[in-house]
Amino acid sequence: MKKLYTTLLATVLITSLNAQTSLTFDGVDDYVDCGSSTLFELAGNLTVEAKVKTTTSLDYYPLINNLMIQISGYYKGYWLGVDQQGYPLFFLGDASTIGDGFSITGTTLVNDGQWHHLSGVVTGVGGPQPTAMIYVDGVLETTFPLPNTSNILSSTSLYLGTDNDSYYHQGEIDNVRLWSRDLSAAEIAQNKDICLTGTENGLIALYQFETGSGTNTAWDVTSNGNNGTMVLMDQNTSWVTGYNCAILVTSITVQGQGSVSTITTSAGTLQIVETVLPANATDNSVTWSVANGTGSATINPTTGLLAATGDGTVTVTATANDGSGITGSTIITISNQTVGITEINKDHISIYPNPNQGIVNLNFNDLKDVLVSVYNVQGKLVYEAEKINSTTHQFELNGPTGLYLIKISAQGETQHYKVMKR
Repeated sequence: MKKLYTTLLATVLITSLNAQTSLTFDGVDDYVDCGSSTLFELAGNLTVEAKVKTTTSLDYYPLINNLMIQISGYYKGYWLGVDQQGYPLFFLGDASTIGDGFSITGTTLVNDGQWHHLSGVVTGVGGPQPTAMIYVDGVLETTFPLPNTSNILSSTSLYLGTDNDSYYHQGEIDNVRLWSRDLSAAEIAQNKDICLTGTENGLIALYQFETGSGTNTAWDVTSNGNNGTMVLMDQNTSWVTGYNCAILVTSITVQGQGSVSTITTSAGTLQIVETVLPANATDNSVTWSVANGTGSATINPTTGLLAATGDGTVTVTATANDGSGITGSTIITISNQTVGITEINKDHISIYPNPNQGIVNLNFNDLKDVLVSVYNVQGKLVYEAEKINSTTHQFELNGPTGLYLIKISAQGETQHYKVMKR
């Protein structure tokens, strides 16, 4: 069937989408024409990537390609897809042999009806040994030394689902990416299952197929706007459920609840809250930590409840749990904390040392049947001893550093004390 060439001029920037839809191709005549652009004419280091789901292995199934055949019969360009046996294939043109090129084949069968991520990389162009590599699901499978890279450059349109040899993909395609640089193994492994924004360094085309039913346009999420046109595809039934890529956290803003940035009461607490963007991040949970500055405090790593223990300032940080490495921080000022380095003495009771490194000594003098209860700043009982009739008692604080409250009851009276573990 004669191919239709359309140059789309619309530029649409779509960011932070979760890939809920993909395109399905019938293996007969379905394809997407992304037009012609000098951006597609890559002759140096490059990376091509796509998600694929297929169950057949009757023929070559192209995912993304810029391959062309010259009148003389030489191949030029790049091709990423699945071979006739169900293995990933990364093909590069070579003008030195008619009808031939460089084939880099993976070792994992991908025609199992599951989603797989394929990456073809050309690296080292201009150096002593250019190399082609193919990754499957973030794992490097095959490396191939390239004797000639000068003819990878192609000037034809970029196709999704077909090529100039009239092969057509049968199955589903999602998250197609074209880069003008060689991604590292770490980048491929990190990015294979996440939704990109279209602004990443070196990313020149990104097709996430998020338009959905009712249109024949496959939007290029980058600002380059090389949108694709669906050819001989149904604008309703060709859109199917796609691969659900993860949306990573991009920013965290931290503050005290109600915009409060101080704790002014003795042993006071302040709830710290976070705002995570984007709002539809796949995992928007955080872990809390506090760094003591001139002051001191403890924080619940899950809830973000900050408990003051010493006057001055502390820095509270929220760290995203999704592996993005994103953090957000705020400074809290603490005052009126009475726990100091002097020992506490009240009537018949002395507690020492204070602060301590976990071992606490109590001196009761002539008190009898003493009940000792120890609580952390969240109010949880962490130690208890009853009917103490000796004049001294020693126990160990097994919890983290921070403020603890000691309740001592004897002879019908109760007193409360604060101790600091450092």
